[in-house]
Amino acid sequence: MLVKFKEARVVQDEHAGTPQETRFEIGREYDLPTASAQRWINRGAADAVAVAAPAPKAKKVEGEVDAPAASPAPPSDTSADVPPAAEPATSAAPAADTETPRQRRARLAKLAE
Repeated sequence: MLVKFKEARVVQDEHAGTPQETRFEIGREYDLPTASAQRWINRGAADAVAVAAPAPKAKKVEGEVDAPAASPAPPSDTSADVPPAAEPATSAAPAADTETPRQRRARLAKLAE
């Protein structure tokens, strides 16, 4: 379940306070197991993020010719609205918003070896 954190939180487990701790940053989205996501939502630390369902494909009518694809709109410049992201510790680190807490702990454990 996809959630967006309204508060910075650290999971209080045996890794809290160490480099292996699981940390959730304000404004970041995380894909968590449903039970875990519900606990953070119930605590008021996160909100559920609605995931749009893929658009259904239109049926092609017999004898119909495909129209050429429209060119995509140019990207809008929103860089002024978004603060720069911190650089990862290593180039092999995945983006934090795609990494689950379990994956992060495993990656950090390998780095500590």
